[in-house]
Amino acid sequence: MQGSTSQLDDPVAAAQNLRARHRGTAGVLPVRSLRARLRRLALLGAAFGLVSGAGAMLAACAHPGGPGFAELPPWLQAHLARVNADARHPSVIAVWEWPYQGRTVYEIQAGCCDRFNELYDAQGTYLCAPTGGYTGRGDGKCPDAVAARAAAGEQVRKLWYHEAPAHPADRASAPDLP
Repeated sequence: MQGSTSQLDDPVAAAQNLRARHRGTAGVLPVRSLRARLRRLALLGAAFGLVSGAGAMLAACAHPGGPGFAELPPWLQAHLARVNADARHPSVIAVWEWPYQGRTVYEIQAGCCDRFNELYDAQGTYLCAPTGGYTGRGDGKCPDAVAARAAAGEQVRKLWYHEAPAHPADRASAPDLP
């Protein structure tokens, strides 16, 4: 075997050999093949109800519900139901009530990442976004709202918050108590 080189001596030949061994009939590389197999497995699992427990858990909390939901004005309940349709990734995580410019306002606290925290009056009319956004300073339409909220002190009330469902793994790892 004088004329042949080992795969250790020629890494390019080794890579080509590996690719040639793992090519399917359509010339798919192993990474793509693995992704396709995982996708098919996930679809089959969903079709046969293997993830029905997780689906049932998510369906149970698809409505906003939670503490204080019944006390909210109807327009606000409808707004929360619309924006929080996906319970896994809520757009709104809390609703606060406080006085601003002689009237009751509702501050809707965004769930994540550079979203505005919107302020509405009691009739559901959008006023401004005092905080949130890329700068954290809101949309600039009510620069005095942050100071007014701080001055309101104990009049600021949390009316509602998104209650995340317990994850099954949390229950499994919890110790049994007597």
